[in-house]
Amino acid sequence: MSTGVLRGFMKDKIMPNTRGPWLGLGADLGGSRGRCLFANTWNADIHPLLKPHTQDSDIHCTKNRMSGLWNPEQPLWKALRREALKTLVFTGVNTDQCVLGTLVDGYNAGWDCVIIEDACGTNTVNGHDVSITNVAFCYGFVTDSASIVAGKLQ
Repeated sequence: MSTGVLRGFMKDKIMPNTRGPWLGLGADLGGSRGRCLFANTWNADIHPLLKPHTQDSDIHCTKNRMSGLWNPEQPLWKALRREALKTLVFTGVNTDQCVLGTLVDGYNAGWDCVIIEDACGTNTVNGHDVSITNVAFCYGFVTDSASIVAGKLQ
């Protein structure tokens, strides 16, 4: 891994604990909570409210960077190409990190990208609004969940 990516796995070791709890990816969360955003752990699983809506035929892809589409060898990239999908719809957390990173990489690789504004979030001050603005002006389309349910884009 590059130094920049490794840094994400070492935040708990290299960042002073003055502005908040800096946990690196894979860091031990203590007690029986496991490791931070580590594959096959509870905190990298599908949210419990969404889990009942999953199907056995759903495609699940793990990732090892902020972006799930950072190169053509990534499982998500391969699955999307195999399915011949042309439009990607984005939801999730954090809007200004994983969601935006994957969306931008998807856009740059030629997919049409749509972000559902009210189905994304982050705790970064202004991070959500700035990310949504960037998508609207540069990287694709912005809509909301009511429009998706109604079957139309804004």
